[in-house]
Parts: sequence; structure tokens; C-alpha cells
Amino acid sequence: MSRDGFLKRVYAVAFTDAVHRTPSNKDHRIFFGKNAINWICSKYPLDTHLKGPQNNTRLVSAGTTEHERTSSASIDSVFTFLSQKYSAIEPAAKSSRKPPQGCF
Repeated sequence: MSRDGFLKRVYAVAFTDAVHRTPSNKDHRIFFGKNAINWICSKYPLDTHLKGPQNNTRLVSAGTTEHERTSSASIDSVFTFLSQKYSAIEPAAKSSRKPPQGCF
């Protein structure tokens, strides 16, 4: 997917305890700063905002200290975030983007 294609098709990114690097493209860095969250291992309750961001991505607690459980522990919060981001898209832009549909 081209860089332009990415920004036209992707409305949000949800990571769970991910290791990734900052996109080199300035527009992508801005996009990640506004539209990406990484739910990470933490002793704090689910969705607690943590020190960051890291790689232009907001960090919040997954509500577990076990890496293997971050996805299952944060699944409801992940889909709430994706649904909220999708709802904020202008109606004309929704035709090329798919709403979140349950678990993958």
C-alpha cells in the first residue's frame, strides 16, 4: 500500500504490547500521534494513561502484567477505541474504510 493509500484507508491503529518504530514519513508520524494507541503490560488498571508517547503512539495500560494476556485483557477497550475513531470519520470518507467487526 502506498503512503497516500495508507492515510486514505486507515482511520486508527490499535497495538497490544507492540514493539514498533516511528514511521519515517512526517504525515504518518502525525497520524500515529492522533490515531494510535498501544495497550501495554502494566500493574495499573485497564486504560490508565502511561508515560509516553513512545514512537508517536499513546501508551495505556492493558490491565495485566503478562505480555501474553494484553490482547485479551484489552479487547473491549480496543474495539471501543476503533469504533469511536470510525464514528468520527466524515460520511463521504467511510466508503473506503471498513468499521471494526468483532474479533479477528
